[in-house]
Amino acid sequence: MTRKEPSRSAEITDSIAALQSRGILAIAGARITYRLAGPPRAYSWNDPEEWVRASTIAFLIVARGYPAHRIRTEVAVPRRTPSDFADVVVFSDDRCRLPYLVVENKADGQTARGHDRAVEQLFGNANSLRAAFALYDSGSESRFFDVANHPPTERVENHLGDREAIQSEYGRMPEYRLIANTDSDISPVSARELSNGIRHAHSIIWSGGRRDPFRAFEEWSKLLFAKVLDERLTPTDNPRRFQAGANETTATVANRIHALFRRAVQLDPTVFPGGTRIGLPDRKVVDVVRILQPISFTRTDLDSIGLAFETFFGSVFRGELGQYFTMRPLARFIVGALDIRPTHTVLDPTAGSGGFLLEALLQVWRRIGRDYEGSTDSEITRLRTDFAQRRVFGIEIHETLAKICRINLLLHHDGHTNIEGDRSCLEPTFRLARLADWRDRFSRVVGNPPFGKKIRNGDRDALGSAALDDFEVARGRRKVPSEQVILERAMDFLEPGGRLGFVVPDGLLNNAGLQSNCPRTRRMLARRGRILAIVSLPDHAFRRSGAQNKTSILLFEKFAKDREEVFSESYREAIGKGKTVDEAIVAGHEAAEHRVFLGEAAEVGYSPTGTPSKLNDLYGSHAETGYLDPDAPGTILGEYRRFR
Repeated sequence: MTRKEPSRSAEITDSIAALQSRGILAIAGARITYRLAGPPRAYSWNDPEEWVRASTIAFLIVARGYPAHRIRTEVAVPRRTPSDFADVVVFSDDRCRLPYLVVENKADGQTARGHDRAVEQLFGNANSLRAAFALYDSGSESRFFDVANHPPTERVENHLGDREAIQSEYGRMPEYRLIANTDSDISPVSARELSNGIRHAHSIIWSGGRRDPFRAFEEWSKLLFAKVLDERLTPTDNPRRFQAGANETTATVANRIHALFRRAVQLDPTVFPGGTRIGLPDRKVVDVVRILQPISFTRTDLDSIGLAFETFFGSVFRGELGQYFTMRPLARFIVGALDIRPTHTVLDPTAGSGGFLLEALLQVWRRIGRDYEGSTDSEITRLRTDFAQRRVFGIEIHETLAKICRINLLLHHDGHTNIEGDRSCLEPTFRLARLADWRDRFSRVVGNPPFGKKIRNGDRDALGSAALDDFEVARGRRKVPSEQVILERAMDFLEPGGRLGFVVPDGLLNNAGLQSNCPRTRRMLARRGRILAIVSLPDHAFRRSGAQNKTSILLFEKFAKDREEVFSESYREAIGKGKTVDEAIVAGHEAAEHRVFLGEAAEVGYSPTGTPSKLNDLYGSHAETGYLDPDAPGTILGEYRRFR
């Protein structure tokens, strides 16, 4: 059948689309460009013969595992007069000096005589190049020949069939070292080994800055997503699919990883939307696979994973987007001070990489192990899974950071489906069904909201369909600092009696100027609940991330109904007597007998450069493994618990 001018989409097969996503070929308008061995080469995409050649190349790479960097187009044929060029040549070496398979392509719709002439041209090229095999392919018809083991004129005995007869990856049998659930399986590693592996893999993708760090992370996380699926679903005694076996070509390994990722997206579309593809060259995919393949992420200690990811994210994304990754000791102290339990529902409204949520998972899981000691493993697993899947939530305005958070939680065995990405916590509605009824919903709200950024009325990115007049602290103003409206929204998220732990700039707590709007924010807090504690942090708390703000930890409790009644009655009575608002607030808190714990931390578990330190006023050096001493003697956490 003669090929007419079809729609371009009809001609782009799945295999060709796969090569496009992998950067092996690109189609733009009337030109197709191949990025195979040597410099890129472009040809007319309007030429019907070119459609056939693209299909052949896609078949050889995707279906048969021949590496793109060993394939060339338009290879000059020696001893042919006039000068002739082979349409496609597959070589058996990386330097492309040893031809293995020669291809002759013709447009579809050839006559029988045209087919025969093309086969003769194919043999002339294959014999001159001394290739082992030859393929004639016109789209609807193909013929595959053994050239090396037959006389040059043979056309029948050496006809092995159509192109489906081509053996995969030079006919070599692959050998696999990593076998699921055996002595030769993947294994857990230390935090240092994991951090080195993560950093090395990312640097390969990043290419020394040729990709921006967010794009590099996007591709890195796709490979990690595929690996997690492989760790969870490979049956016992089967080879791990996320590995590069002996005798395997880069194309074969990459084909398998692409298939793994597609399957992972089908099974769990919450991290990557359907249709997402890995966008890396095959050799980079394989290089990353070789680094990560021996590591078991799902079996590695959760605290080691958290530490490794904290180190990685903090260095790669340092100071990007005005957001600074919270060092683990700060998150650990806040979660410990809030006394989070398995029955609590936790939200981080500015989740970032998920450090606070991960710490909540770790501490609650350890509490479950301690409180339910003697229970069966299945009972403890059920309690832990229930908390992770039903009670841990996050909102993150930047979609890439939301992916970081989801991946991070996925490696910690769930909770990743409850992350609302690409959406501000100041929005009035959310896409996640579990966040539909968000007011007065959460037992604990944690986080380190971005501060210093001015949010202006009409800022759709920050406010969505909300307006500044929707917030008490911003009513009548054209702009306010981000931390002020986020703090008010956190009050809305909290259930009565719920508690909050935030890192806040010191100015929020002590600035007296009306222009700063800080007094107004403090009044809002004082009318809605009580400050439990303020812990001053050292100047270097966020220096490693590039931030210079002086900060403190704010622990706050929203009024429960009974406490709110006591406060409100005294507040109204004071106002009725002519007292000022500030005087009435003081009277209300005095009537409720509220007291505030004040602490100052000089050492927080790391130096000004971010190097881990055993000096830690927050909870002591004994909690390096993540286990917080219930008494924590001689620390701020211990004193706060005794104060409570």
